[in-house]
Amino acid sequence: MSSPAAQMRPAKLLERIEMPYVRSSSPGVTILIAVCSLFPCAAQDDAPPPPGISIELLDGMRVLPGKLSALPSFPPVPPDNPQTEAKIELGKRLFFDPRLSGDGSLSCASCHDPGKAYSDGRSRAVGIGKRILSRRSPSVLNAAYNPLQFWDGCARSLEDQASMPMLSPTEMGAPDRNWPVVLSTGKDSY
Repeated sequence: MSSPAAQMRPAKLLERIEMPYVRSSSPGVTILIAVCSLFPCAAQDDAPPPPGISIELLDGMRVLPGKLSALPSFPPVPPDNPQTEAKIELGKRLFFDPRLSGDGSLSCASCHDPGKAYSDGRSRAVGIGKRILSRRSPSVLNAAYNPLQFWDGCARSLEDQASMPMLSPTEMGAPDRNWPVVLSTGKDSY
């Protein structure tokens, strides 16, 4: 004899899963909370998943609980700023260039290290002059899919976000918005 949950259609079963605390605007946090709510005993190797929920069931769903779904194949690209191979290559070079900071000591990769999932592995970021900042560096993996940037959502796009850490006197300390123009002259110019 099967359990009532096993007799339910998958959609009805998932409607019964309560996630009262899922109120995050961050897709990553929402996914983590949703998965943890589906498998609350995941830390115990001998604990089975809740009855009626299997990997096969989840894999067969187009939309997961909490209206979660897979990321689109490509991130959204603003119509007024189309991607080109040249821009992508320039972005890679700038990401690792410490000359973007006011004293030449920090690059974007200083806080968003590819070897540390594009974060820095610290509880609080370190800015210009080795100053300990008030927040940790968020990972920038898949940041193009985020509707807002930064922990507080203060930037509405990647384009808005790009100059903020450079211009912050505590993060990278660039003197003004024209600072990157300095990089367009000299021996190692772009």
